[in-house]
This record gives sequence, structure tokens and C-alpha cells, in this order.
Amino acid sequence: MIMSELGGIMSYIINLAVLKVGLGVFVGVALVILGTQAMALAETGVGAKLIATGYNQLAQGDVEQAVHTFSQVVRVEPGNIQARRYLATALLRAGSTKEGLKQIQYVIQMEPQEAPEQTMDQVTLGEAYYQDGLFGQSIACLARIVNENQTLDTARLDLIKALIATKQFDNANLLCREGLQISQNQQARREFYNLMNRIHADKENQQTLSGFPTQS
Repeated sequence: MIMSELGGIMSYIINLAVLKVGLGVFVGVALVILGTQAMALAETGVGAKLIATGYNQLAQGDVEQAVHTFSQVVRVEPGNIQARRYLATALLRAGSTKEGLKQIQYVIQMEPQEAPEQTMDQVTLGEAYYQDGLFGQSIACLARIVNENQTLDTARLDLIKALIATKQFDNANLLCREGLQISQNQQARREFYNLMNRIHADKENQQTLSGFPTQS
């Protein structure tokens, strides 16, 4: 029970924290929310203690050590979905895209469809596709999440980046404008604004190179 409840909270916070939407703020929130639940988790077994340790390493930006810690758990407990979930996130942060993609695909395949972590796992999958250059798959995955969760800034930001990568500038700009209207997080709002500036510059460059207006 403790593992399940904490998993949903930790999965949500870690994915927010490491997606460059304000690491310091979300780490602070994580420490407050976890509180006694993290202590209770650490008392449930060696694997759980290592997961808690790896989480702290990841939150502090020590991704290489986090990869090592979560890998230890997976070697001992191959069926530990929680460890694989955080291992996937750590691997993506470390630039090991293909292995991160493999881990998050395994997690999604093995976890129940109604699992509370499913949404953020899908966001991680969309990011993994993006990092691996599979932009079409990334867009399909993230667009579905944004349609179902309009206020989920992390999914919207990742979708915008994938659209920019495929030069779908008008669609990306529309999502930025919607994000600015919907989001209550100031750091996310700044990211939307920065992406709008990037879209404008990239669109201008594309038009200059092609000599024709860029199509969305």
C-alpha cells in the first residue's frame, strides 16, 4: 500500500523535476510531500531503501549515481516496476536514450492500465521517443496525453518540442499560447514563452532558407 501510494507521488514529482521546469522548486516540494511516507518506504526492505536513495540522487541531479543505484535494484529484483520506472528516468537524464526507452516500455507493458503512474509513464515514453529521434511516435503519444490532461505542463512542453523538431511551428505556437493561458506554474509559463520565441526564430530561418512561407 505504501509503495503504491508513494509511487504515484514520486513518479509525478520526479518527471516534473527533471524536465527542466524548475528543478529546485519541485525538489523542495518533493521533500515536503514525501515526509513520513519516504521513511515508511525505507523500512519495507533493501530494494525499497535503494529506491529511496536513488530518488534522492536523481532529485539532486546526480543521475549517473542514480542509474547505478536503480540498476542494483533491478539486478536483484527484475520484476520491480518501481525501480525500472526510476531507472528509465535516470537513463534518459544521463543520455542513455535507447536503454531508457527499453525500460519505460517494459514498465508500461507490465503495469496495470489503471495504475495511477500510467499517465506520467506515458509522458516519459513520449520524451524517450523524442530523444531517440522518433518524433512521430513522440507526438502521437504526447498529443493523446495533452488531450486528456490539459493542465499537465510537462506533456505539453515535450509535445511542443517534438512539433518544433518536425517544423510544425503553427501547431507548436498554438500549444504554447494555450499553455500560457492554462498553466498556473510560473516556471512553466516562462518555458512556454521561451519556446514561443524559439518557434518564431526557427520559423523565420526556415522561411528564409526555403524562400516560401512555412507550412504547419
